[in-house]
Amino acid sequence: MKLNKKLALAVASAVLSISSSAFAAVDFLNDDAPFKTDLNIAGHNGDVQLYGVIDIGGAWTNHSLPTNSQLPNQFYPYQNTAAANGSHAGWNQGGLQDSRLGLKGGINLFDAGSNKVKFIYQLEAGFNPLNGTLNDAAKTLSQNPNKGQNSTWADSSLNGELFGRQAWAGIDAGDLGKLTAGLQYNPFYNIFGEYDPTNKADSFSPFGESGTVGGGGGVSENARMKNSIKYANAFDLAGGKLTGSAIYQFGNASGDTSKGYGLGLQAGYENDLFGVQAAYDKFEDAIVAGTSASSSNPGTIAFNAYNTEAALVALKLTPNKEWKFKGGVEWYERKNPKDNLTNSDYSTLWGYQTASPTSANWSSDTHRDYYVLFAGAEYNFGERFSQLNGLSLAVGYYDTVTDAKYTAGVAGTGSNGTGTEGTWTAVLDYKLNKRFDVYGAYTHNHFAGAAFLSGGNIAATGTGQTNIDAAGLGVRMKF
Repeated sequence: MKLNKKLALAVASAVLSISSSAFAAVDFLNDDAPFKTDLNIAGHNGDVQLYGVIDIGGAWTNHSLPTNSQLPNQFYPYQNTAAANGSHAGWNQGGLQDSRLGLKGGINLFDAGSNKVKFIYQLEAGFNPLNGTLNDAAKTLSQNPNKGQNSTWADSSLNGELFGRQAWAGIDAGDLGKLTAGLQYNPFYNIFGEYDPTNKADSFSPFGESGTVGGGGGVSENARMKNSIKYANAFDLAGGKLTGSAIYQFGNASGDTSKGYGLGLQAGYENDLFGVQAAYDKFEDAIVAGTSASSSNPGTIAFNAYNTEAALVALKLTPNKEWKFKGGVEWYERKNPKDNLTNSDYSTLWGYQTASPTSANWSSDTHRDYYVLFAGAEYNFGERFSQLNGLSLAVGYYDTVTDAKYTAGVAGTGSNGTGTEGTWTAVLDYKLNKRFDVYGAYTHNHFAGAAFLSGGNIAATGTGQTNIDAAGLGVRMKF
């Protein structure tokens, strides 16, 4: 009881120690972190920051199912799910970034030589500002049984959890590195955020639209690693930073570490002229959620399980303040899972009942390879024309290749299901100030081959579209 009283007094002291004028002098439009303030807990100095992104606009696409507000972004031109559907236009959240609210900060604990050891944490929720609901892709799967055509749907790592984007805490020991635990980004996700030519635009870049290629190393759910522990460090070297990190996932379900192990590694170097990043990850029994196999099972979802392996190399060149050039290559492989999982292994996923897997788990020694090659540039007009300060144009090309599925010892399995998707994306962005920017974006996706035009996510009674275009306008506030 005494300990609880001391803790309560310490927390109360921390709250009272935040100056009553902390936010009174905030310059919201120009301060780097307008809602960050200092605090003191039992003599330990620290800080806490409320931050967020609100991204709202409108979009149009020539082929789409009706939009679904539960998704992180309502338009998915990179995903060829629409069979005979025509054009759609409407409100869109997350044109460039998924809207979010978060809390982060740290508390100084003690000094270790020249290093200050801090407790650090971050909690982040993704939501739709148009209706206030949390991102919940799993709900869209439950609403579209048997690859239904009721609305857009997708698997995702954002499935209705309050702090589904990030939820971690740990220790920052300065030069000794950071050690954190919780729900954390896969290294692939962080690299694409910096090295995607169109800056991982959520509704227009393949790496923004798809967690499968844009962070999960072949499985969207793995873009965020649950039950994970991560070590990261950075060192000064030749005028730049040498970085490295390792993350291990003990299990892919909250509170369950019996299956779904994963490992991610990252190494890179960056200076003012260039940057290079490399990453590798490997998962066992990774879950890919999908619609239930029968239209008679509304409200349920299904899943497949795979072992996956992936590698990424990305490059960045900044010859001057006007130009940035970015590119790289990603490879990932899906293989038969370690365990032959059924819906009895995952009776529920994210609060939804599971049906039988959408197709049988792959047999032994089955694999399929995928590749994404990307390159592009960003031009800052303001560096050459002062009247256009704040205006930039980013253009990128992405070539997604699906190889055939091979099963050892089975004739002919390497001759079906191949395909390519070529994507052009352009984003014109005008920064009004530190808080607000307005943007226009366009993407063109060309699909070829059976992997994209039949089967997969295509409705059971239709074939996919050869070309899907989308365009949008929006305004974003970051604080």
